[in-house]
Amino acid sequence: MSLTILKELGFGRNIMESRIQEEVTSLVSHIRGFNGQSRDLRHSVDVSVSNVICSILMGKRFPLGDCDDLRRTLRLIDSGEDMVAKLVIVDFFPLLAHLPSYKRCVQQMVCENPIFLDFFKSVIAEHTAVHHDGQNDDFIHAYMTKMGADYNAEHLLYILRDLFVGGSDTTASTLEWAIVYMANNPAVQV
Repeated sequence: MSLTILKELGFGRNIMESRIQEEVTSLVSHIRGFNGQSRDLRHSVDVSVSNVICSILMGKRFPLGDCDDLRRTLRLIDSGEDMVAKLVIVDFFPLLAHLPSYKRCVQQMVCENPIFLDFFKSVIAEHTAVHHDGQNDDFIHAYMTKMGADYNAEHLLYILRDLFVGGSDTTASTLEWAIVYMANNPAVQV
């Protein structure tokens, strides 16, 4: 369903490439501002990758330096992934689910999910306030245009969460490892 809407929006290769290129330019400029000093780039890369996804889904991007809402959401993704990694073993050994440490993980995920979804609810509320029929400049507006029996607000909330979580951390981790590789092997930076 979400891929169909993206195709209808015309988010083809050229649009994706231009959004990625815009974010790469912003990230490179941000890194140059460090003036050669060593820094942890994880947050900057996370925000940059998330900005590509946000520009497609929400039609907006966040500043690399200071973005509390996005930073809080990214932290929840990180902690959630750690918990999911720990809970995967429960699929193979279901009795472990009754141990206190695993119960705490599940309880923490249940408690954090509403906080995580609040970020997307606020973005949807912003879009609802300014939505006009036929306005399809991002995923949320396109989805709102199709609202009906098969396209409801609750589905939108979970689609946004899934696309955001599914696309942000894996890409950011890959880029972070590529940066580490290039830093340790200057010959490949040519």
